[in-house]
Amino acid sequence: MTAGTPWYRAAVEDLTTEALPQEYAQKLIDEHGAAPAAPARTSRPTETAATLALGAARSAAAGDVAGYVAAAELAVAACSADGDPTRLAGALVEAGNAARMAGAHQRALELLARAIAVPGLDDAADSHTPILATAHHRMAIVYDAMGDAATALSHLREAESAYVHIDDRPGLARVRNSLGIIYSRTGDLERALEFFGACVAEAERVRDAERLSAGLSNISITTRLLGRYDEAVANAERATSIAAEHGERSSMASSRSNLALAYAAAGRSDEARVAFEDARSLHEALGDRFFLAEHLRAYSEFLAAQDETSSALEQAHASLALAVDIDALALVRDGHEALAGLHKRRGEFGLALEHFERHHEMSVRLDAEAAARDLRTQKWQYELDQAQRATDVARAERATLASGYARLEALHELLARQTRELEARSRIDDLTRIANRGAFEERLHEESARAARQMTPFALVFVDLDAFKAVNDTFGHGVGDDVLRIVGDVLRRAVRETDCAARMGGEEFAVLLTGTSGAGAVRVAEKLRTAIAHHPWHALRPGLRITASFGAATSDEVDADPTRLLELADARLYHAKAAGRDRVVATAPTLAALE
Repeated sequence: MTAGTPWYRAAVEDLTTEALPQEYAQKLIDEHGAAPAAPARTSRPTETAATLALGAARSAAAGDVAGYVAAAELAVAACSADGDPTRLAGALVEAGNAARMAGAHQRALELLARAIAVPGLDDAADSHTPILATAHHRMAIVYDAMGDAATALSHLREAESAYVHIDDRPGLARVRNSLGIIYSRTGDLERALEFFGACVAEAERVRDAERLSAGLSNISITTRLLGRYDEAVANAERATSIAAEHGERSSMASSRSNLALAYAAAGRSDEARVAFEDARSLHEALGDRFFLAEHLRAYSEFLAAQDETSSALEQAHASLALAVDIDALALVRDGHEALAGLHKRRGEFGLALEHFERHHEMSVRLDAEAAARDLRTQKWQYELDQAQRATDVARAERATLASGYARLEALHELLARQTRELEARSRIDDLTRIANRGAFEERLHEESARAARQMTPFALVFVDLDAFKAVNDTFGHGVGDDVLRIVGDVLRRAVRETDCAARMGGEEFAVLLTGTSGAGAVRVAEKLRTAIAHHPWHALRPGLRITASFGAATSDEVDADPTRLLELADARLYHAKAAGRDRVVATAPTLAALE
């Protein structure tokens, strides 16, 4: 090993020649430059290779992104050959986190989803729960970076539940810090402060310096946004001191960024400038491009406030280039907005308009319709401002044009709203107010295509109310309609926002569960079966009792073929009916029987 070479890089070189297939060693050489250091040998047991590879990945995570990616990918290969589900899931979690730090978000989601779905990794087993909790937590971090707060929050709740189950206090501190970040992004700053405070309390209790620094940094951000600048500076200074004392490189970079922002907000410009430059060096050394892009954008805003427009443009362009490279859409959108304002300040109206238009396009993809409309108004106002600088006549013409734009926009919005309402009604079942068959089939094909692309599983559960004709015959069709409405409510409340509950017709329903394995589908189906069977139906009509039968299947059983998935779930539903009703069938008949 060359003097000064980190041990995990040496391990990458060593293990590529000792315990892995030659073709994978070549893949590492091609993708990461990890060349073999010695002739191939086979004396080391596979288990030892897997353990060492996983250890190499975790050591590299301390601050070498390129080495982290190489070591983690190597660990996945070694642990796949080893066959131990716990080690394999751990390696996939590390590889997913490494991909996130390198800006490869889709790759990160693919690896983390594989970790959650590793065969034999039963999430009911306490020994495996920390791995699954970490996988969900890191999935949330990736989704947050991609601007999907709702999905991020869903994964954080899964992680929080797992950590509570095993009483993992450091894990709870990490999750509560992330929950605070999500609520902060949605504008609920007081709720965010509650979570950051809980994170700090847990971190102090278990003496987790890294999490304590992160929690204090986020309290600094939130108090700054609330206008409490002295508190912001005090918390950021404490966070920076703790990170420096314990040598936490990631915490040092983030806390230094937040300290710079706190100084700037408090009017301490000279100290802010030093902190911004220090933080930039730390982020560059760490190699996490998402956080470097965020820091550069904040630095640009500070420089703009100091009337250093040229320097601000340089930082803003660097931030945007990074954001585009890692496909961080929210940062791309914000970067175009910042550049539009800077070019406008310099009188470069053509460039400003180009960036405004790019900002508009990104906002349509990420924001609600109201935000998009606001952005168009800004664009028109900007065009009007240009005209007003010419002559009084031009100002009048532009004012007239703006008025026409406003009338057209109002008409367009009215028509668009009516179109959306009609489209929404066409996709909702009139009786149960959940999705109808057409909307469900469209969603099924979308999920099948996604599963085929990203190797992320999903599940389908068919639901059929038992002996429903007897309900109509005995109690009347009015009561039957009430039963269907109640079942629709039960399904809607029991599934996540990312899932889809639909009425297929008559007393038949379906539930599509994203990112869900066979075991997960059974748990949801059993939950629904119990909810329906135990509902107080007698309150609707004395003597009324409702049960349902369930057939469940997963996309990986049919290679994500939507038609075969429907057939398999339907066949299992039929089997549940034939076996006595009020039950869940998820394992029979087999695919061979269907074919």
